[in-house]
Amino acid sequence: MSYNNLFAGNTVNNVLTAQNYPSNANALGEIFIEGDFIIDADLFIYYSEIKMGPTARIIVTSGHALVISDSWLHGCGESTDMWKGIEVQSGGFLQIIANSKIEDALVGINSLNNSFLDLNQSIFNRNKIGVVLNGPIVQGIANGVPNVSVSIEKVSFTCVGSSNLTANSFDPNAIYSPLTLKSPFTNQHSEAGIIVNNMSSSFAPRLGKSDLSATQNYFVNQDVGILCSNSWVNIINSRFFDIKTDPAIVGSKGTAIKVTSVFPNAIAPYVKCTIGDNISSTLYDQCTFEQCNTGIDIFGNAEISIYNTKFIDDISSPIVLSKIYSRKIIISNNEINSFHKQGIKISDCLNNSVFNISFNTFSLPLSQPTGSQKLDQTGIYIKTHLQAIVEQTCITTPLLMRDMEFLSMG
Repeated sequence: MSYNNLFAGNTVNNVLTAQNYPSNANALGEIFIEGDFIIDADLFIYYSEIKMGPTARIIVTSGHALVISDSWLHGCGESTDMWKGIEVQSGGFLQIIANSKIEDALVGINSLNNSFLDLNQSIFNRNKIGVVLNGPIVQGIANGVPNVSVSIEKVSFTCVGSSNLTANSFDPNAIYSPLTLKSPFTNQHSEAGIIVNNMSSSFAPRLGKSDLSATQNYFVNQDVGILCSNSWVNIINSRFFDIKTDPAIVGSKGTAIKVTSVFPNAIAPYVKCTIGDNISSTLYDQCTFEQCNTGIDIFGNAEISIYNTKFIDDISSPIVLSKIYSRKIIISNNEINSFHKQGIKISDCLNNSVFNISFNTFSLPLSQPTGSQKLDQTGIYIKTHLQAIVEQTCITTPLLMRDMEFLSMG
């Protein structure tokens, strides 16, 4: 069945809306949509395959809810352009759950200020950008509880072939088959899994869930896994794999977690970024990084806590902090392995209220592939800092790596 912006019986605006969405659509199986699909009434889509034309866009309007369950929304075919994605307007309510899959969109979800969003057990694959959260407020709707920060858990942001995907997640055990996007971006991979803009402290999004390893978020074959700009954020239980630069992307970063806070000085508002959890009894809060150009890169006026992360394979620069003034920096209980440059690099971070690097472990393999081995790798590199506290740090395979390097220390 096909619907487009000339579909007979639509509203006076000649667009498909929730009010004229056919009552038997969920039983039809395959539906084609072109143009704007306006959610102007509560709508529950389940067990459906919806093919989106290049001009297709879903708009969830204020005061209305769209729930997508066990459904597949994707572009019409490899020869067609990407579709526009889902926009959740202020006061709109979107939930994507139960093995649903969103593919081939320019922006899978663009969630505007004062919108409501809940993502659980779903896949965002081959989208140019997976999800954008535009603050200062995006509220959560998990478990029907309003007025809580947005929650994204057990969600995969990938750019891979179908063989790498299970019903509701990336399959790390399958033979890896990275893909590029559809037209007009056929020469590049996904640009970002999640972008967080200007989220306030009261509504800091929770990306990931503790309790169980089965609730892990995946970020695979992206230029940036999570990109935060002037935003408070909590990131736990997430796995980043194959996060590499892409020459087809202007300003490509190849960074798993990128945080920037560009407020002009330390007196101005600041952001807080917490990666992992410092509760030792919690088994599944850590983030893991594999085959990334840069693991965590944080710049500007931010308070930083990094706990219990694991860098386990082929990381050029695991943790990079720069120009963080007068704010707290804690890097503790991290395992940093198989890196190419500095394990932790801190430069031009001055007058920090707390500066604590503790209980971290650094290691390198005894043998590395020809051309990748370096004799100047440094566990901890600190440039231009006053009153640093570095303690209980374990350095293994010391013949391949210097212990610590301090430049311009006060």
